[in-house]
Amino acid sequence: KQWYQRRVRGTPVTQYDKVNKLIREFEPYKNLWTTTADWQKWHESWMNEPLNKIDPEFLEQNISTSYKTMHKCIKVFKDNPGCLCVAQEIRHQLEEFKPKVPLIQGLRNPGMRNRHWESLSEDIGIVVKPKSSLTFSKCLDMGLMDHVDQIAKIPEVA
Repeated sequence: KQWYQRRVRGTPVTQYDKVNKLIREFEPYKNLWTTTADWQKWHESWMNEPLNKIDPEFLEQNISTSYKTMHKCIKVFKDNPGCLCVAQEIRHQLEEFKPKVPLIQGLRNPGMRNRHWESLSEDIGIVVKPKSSLTFSKCLDMGLMDHVDQIAKIPEVA
């Protein structure tokens, strides 16, 4: 195509050697904003959609990856206050969410049967039923984080 541009059309040949440099320079911005948008979407979904729709492996993997990405962004954007502030805030939100992951994993254990839910309810003194209306936000409102150690042990029993 270059010979065509040069000889036939008389236009200068486009130089693409700077494109890779531009891509490398743009990547941290892409990572920051893509991860931020993903986190906001996932967090809303995990908190408000039915608990039975949450994939705990997907959740754990994405929390970990997003945290690492934000950690890198904080280093990269140390001289860019606006982007640094966003990266720090998202990392902080991820840090606050991380301790809740074992609760989700325990509640979303595929081995959970009605008898396990009944036993759990009896053990912690809170009625927990796996209805489609049960969201993670409701689980937090019920105080289930106070019982995360007991709930995290469910996989051993289930």
